[in-house]
Amino acid sequence: MSKILVVIASVVLAAVIGCGGPARSASTACKDFTTWYGEQGGKIQAGKDIALLRRAVSEAPNGRLYRDMRLLELDIDSHRSFVKTNSAPRDVVLGADAAQVAADCHSVNPG
Repeated sequence: MSKILVVIASVVLAAVIGCGGPARSASTACKDFTTWYGEQGGKIQAGKDIALLRRAVSEAPNGRLYRDMRLLELDIDSHRSFVKTNSAPRDVVLGADAAQVAADCHSVNPG
């Protein structure tokens, strides 16, 4: 009976460890960000293909890159809300956010 409990406990432990989620990679996050950024055609505030940016955010490891990507994502969402409520656009803020993420990615992957 104790062998069965040990086997069950091992299976449960393996399942818990295996559910840790995908590994986060700055390189992968930056690749997706760069693709997303290139698709914007200089109109970052539109947030075209926001799903790709959200994927980049989810791939970014904790730290500065994640914080800056997340801030960009939040500011795009905020801009969309401002546009819907006829408030002032946030083009300058979004441009600065995107430039900061691009700089972060360059520091992670110089060259």
